[in-house]
Amino acid sequence: MTTNADDDSVKQFPGSAGPALQESNSRTLTLTPAAQYKHQRQRVNFRLKAQPLSNGMIPWIFRPAHEHLDIGGLFEHLMQVLNSAGLTVNKVNFTLANVLSPFTMSSVGFNLNPPPSQAMPNVTAPIVFTFALRQNTAWVWPMVARQFRSTYVNTWTTEKSALPQFVNIALDLSTAKKFGLTALTWYRLQYLYYVIGMMTKNAVLRGHRRQVGAKYTTGPDVWSDYGKIQHQTITALALRVPIQYWAYSEQLLELAPNLLSDRHITPEFVQFCILTDRLNHTNFSEPRRREVRDLLSDALMLFVQQVNDLGDAQLDTSETLIALALLVRRSDYPVHSERDLHKYARSVFSALNKYSDQVSQLLVPFDRVADQMLSIGGSRALARVSSLLDLSLQEDAE
Repeated sequence: MTTNADDDSVKQFPGSAGPALQESNSRTLTLTPAAQYKHQRQRVNFRLKAQPLSNGMIPWIFRPAHEHLDIGGLFEHLMQVLNSAGLTVNKVNFTLANVLSPFTMSSVGFNLNPPPSQAMPNVTAPIVFTFALRQNTAWVWPMVARQFRSTYVNTWTTEKSALPQFVNIALDLSTAKKFGLTALTWYRLQYLYYVIGMMTKNAVLRGHRRQVGAKYTTGPDVWSDYGKIQHQTITALALRVPIQYWAYSEQLLELAPNLLSDRHITPEFVQFCILTDRLNHTNFSEPRRREVRDLLSDALMLFVQQVNDLGDAQLDTSETLIALALLVRRSDYPVHSERDLHKYARSVFSALNKYSDQVSQLLVPFDRVADQMLSIGGSRALARVSSLLDLSLQEDAE
């Protein structure tokens, strides 16, 4: 079916707050005219600043009602699309312009109106993000030309220019569900507008688009340099700190851990959480919780192996360092650097070797103990291992 913006013949989408889109077998739609959307204009955009709001607005934006959303995963998805589309982006003028849900007929953006229906992708999509790539004037929407990059991505312009001004990125239903985007009310769209606008502007300014895919391998030294980021506010992160370092901010871990993506979950990050007592005080989104648990489980397995081998195996694996960090936060172990951690590692493993059977019984199954470590009460098994270490050291002293 060909797109027709003037056709008001629509059917009710199940569970929607208003009229939805008329679907055909070819997945093209009759788009609802923009005038029928419930549009809420926002007073700020992200052209001049990645975080244009005051610090006092941060707790209001990052409320518990949104913490189940996988914003980090959504952000990485959007950046990957922007990167793969081969778009020319003016990083100074780049900004998120609008977030729109055809399912709930809701729209949030800086302009007085949502984007014109003729500019939208011709597919069933629960949510569409519109980014301005080059525009540096007041928002005007009359579309001159539209170009499709893929099924869920299209560009358009309001000027007679060969370069597109705007790009629409739509999410299909399964992708939206994966990120938790199901109840797309105006309240939820407003949250997405501020958070995704902040993150994408920071990323474009600081070259993130060239780094899509791999884990963040560059991070601060968890023993010293993390202090430079640990006390940074979310506003300061947005304005001055590349996204790969955001995981080391206490305010972000307290208010918005769902901004972390799978790229942030590295052995170094988990070690940082242990050393700063954040591991079981951070409400990770479910995908991130699984990834942290898997790293902890691997670390516990290596820890048991090191105890059995008297620490003869290589000690420079990050997973082993995670496991060691579980025991070095003790007053009798003056560990202040990674060198100190290595220095005392073999003495810890050697001291526990005489109780290797008990250590194995306490820490197996590894997944169960890892889950306990992420709970508020922590792991009793690790506490028992620490007690065995105390007992062994006492026996050696006598």
